[in-house]
Amino acid sequence: MTALAGDTRPDALSDLLSALSAAFRAVGPGPEVSACLDKVEEALGAGSGSIDPAPLHPQTAGYLPDALKPARAAGGPLAELAEALAALDPQLAWRLRGGEDAAVDDLPGQIANAMIVGPGALEERRDVWVGASLLPPGAPYPEHRHAPEEIYLFLTPGLARHGQGDWHEPGVGGVMHNVPNTPHALQAPADAPMLTLWMLHDPGHG
Repeated sequence: MTALAGDTRPDALSDLLSALSAAFRAVGPGPEVSACLDKVEEALGAGSGSIDPAPLHPQTAGYLPDALKPARAAGGPLAELAEALAALDPQLAWRLRGGEDAAVDDLPGQIANAMIVGPGALEERRDVWVGASLLPPGAPYPEHRHAPEEIYLFLTPGLARHGQGDWHEPGVGGVMHNVPNTPHALQAPADAPMLTLWMLHDPGHG
């Protein structure tokens, strides 16, 4: 999708963003997810931010190959997305949830997030955030909330909950939409890592 190419984006980043958009579209995400995706695509297509690779791979990042297996097995756009993320991974900074205090220990059971586009990301900007969350087997991602609207795409099995809803299994290729300030949480399976990719649209910085 050339609309996401930007002016200075590296090929691997452009490929990832295009593959992520295509994977969202392929699952028939519904009007709310589609509307948020439209806004993200429009912002990304308007041009790129500054590019500053600063790779960081704590022990949790070692789960990525296993976490990509379900999407690869699914074939089609999900498999293409998995390949694009694997190709971009050497340029990504995976940061442990908990900040500097967590990084001191760098234990393999900690959650890691990679900011691909957004504040402090591979592509620095404020109006759009694109990232990945990698949960080790059995790890919970505690309930949290934020002002920007957000959409998730799940590349592995695992549980999710948002708002006042019950825990549910989105499944490989499942999506979730969070309106601003909706509490949400994740739970990895006991025997496998959980991987999600997400996009936030922050019109206040557009």
